[in-house]
Amino acid sequence: MNIFSKLFGSNTKSKKQVYTHYVLNESKNGYSLKKMQKTILIFPDRINTNAHSEAKTQVVFTKKFRSLPEFWNYITKSEKWYVEYQANTIEHIEKYIAVLEPFIENSTNELRQKMKFSDHESYIIAGWDNLLFRYKEKSELKLKESENLKE
Repeated sequence: MNIFSKLFGSNTKSKKQVYTHYVLNESKNGYSLKKMQKTILIFPDRINTNAHSEAKTQVVFTKKFRSLPEFWNYITKSEKWYVEYQANTIEHIEKYIAVLEPFIENSTNELRQKMKFSDHESYIIAGWDNLLFRYKEKSELKLKESENLKE
């Protein structure tokens, strides 16, 4: 196989990979959550140098909320909410971590009390805890740095 066929492929059979993520935004009437799906075509006999740039992204749905607690109630209403809504799949959630922190903490603690999840799911749940630690530490560090600068 020559370099030309490696780059552009001699085979037109492709495999689809679909990635789902969410986007949380604040609007003038509250908040919105968009479910997005990105479809990437992978050609097995071709070097996919720009597969992500060629990906097709579409909005699956948009849900509106009046408040962040209403948003949290919506995503945690199913039994396995943490599988559908993983911490690393919701863009911009870090902006609202101060308000969502007690809800995340209570929800993950409830899950641990029930202990009805697999080992793999325990890592997904830990992702929510890590989200809290990651952004809480940053805000505390900024506060300490600003206090040091004032002195």
